[in-house]
Amino acid sequence: NPKMLKCGHSFCKDCLVGLLVSMRRSSIDIIDIDDAPDRLKCPVCRVFTDVPETGIDGLPSNSMLEKLGDRVKELEEVGMMERMNRRPAKYFCHNCAKNCCEECHAKHNHTLEFHKTVDLSSDTATFINCSKHEDEYISFYCMDCKVPLCTLCRIHDDQCTKHCVVE
Repeated sequence: NPKMLKCGHSFCKDCLVGLLVSMRRSSIDIIDIDDAPDRLKCPVCRVFTDVPETGIDGLPSNSMLEKLGDRVKELEEVGMMERMNRRPAKYFCHNCAKNCCEECHAKHNHTLEFHKTVDLSSDTATFINCSKHEDEYISFYCMDCKVPLCTLCRIHDDQCTKHCVVE
C-alpha cells in the first residue's frame, strides 16, 4: 500500500507508520508524546509532510507504484508456476536475486527490461548460496558484523538491524 509524501517520495504504509512512531518517540524529551505533531520527515530528502487527522491512510496513494507492485506479484506467480513445472534454470536476475527458466526469462526481460540478468552457463555466473536461505545468493557484505548477506538476511536479520552494507 504505497503512500506518497509531500515531496513526492513514496513508502509503504507500514514503513510510514513505523517512521511516525519513531519520530514521536524521539521527540518525547521535548514535548509530551500525546501532543507531538503528526509530521513525517522524508528519509530521503528530509522534507516534512503533515499527516492528516485520518492518519497515514489519509496520505495520497501512489497508484502507479501500486500497479507496478501488482504486476511484479503476477510475475512472481508465473515464476512459481514455472518452478513447480521443474523447468531448468538458465538465467539469474541480479535485481530479483532469483533464477529463472528460458520462458520466464523472456517474460521477465519484456516487463523488467532494466533488470540485469546473466546466463548461468556463462563465465560471469559465479554465485554463492546463502547458508541460512538456500534459494538465495550472497549479494551483500556487512562491514560491522563481518558477514556475507543475502537479500533476506539483510532485511530480516535480528542480530544486526543497522547493517553497514557493501554490494
